[in-house]
Amino acid sequence: MAELKLQGPKMHSDITKKLNSINKPQTYLHNKLSISRSTLWRLNVGRPITLETFMLLLGWLDAPADKYINSGRTNGRTIYVTETSNQELKERWGVPCYYKSKVYIRCNAAKIINWDKAVVYGALELLTKNNVEII
Repeated sequence: MAELKLQGPKMHSDITKKLNSINKPQTYLHNKLSISRSTLWRLNVGRPITLETFMLLLGWLDAPADKYINSGRTNGRTIYVTETSNQELKERWGVPCYYKSKVYIRCNAAKIINWDKAVVYGALELLTKNNVEII
């Protein structure tokens, strides 16, 4: 089974470069995104972080996920997801949704969602996917 591996030190380096370019300390991320300095330390030493934190950092860096994920062999399967909300799901499908964490919905590479058959994932569900690359 192939395993997705986060390239934490590479992501940490890019975060540091961006913070330096805007002349901000690490505490700036805590104030802006609620990401602690200990999370940045975990990235730097290659320890795991939550998918929700990973997605927040990707958004702030404005970078694609595959820049920081070494997926090994994925059997050619790639899952593209984009963040959505309980409210948007309710409006589109007419039923209430009660995800407690961030909600991600399957889309294509261009981030277009087929609302008739899209699959919804909670953050933890994406972490348990094996043999696929999640973007």
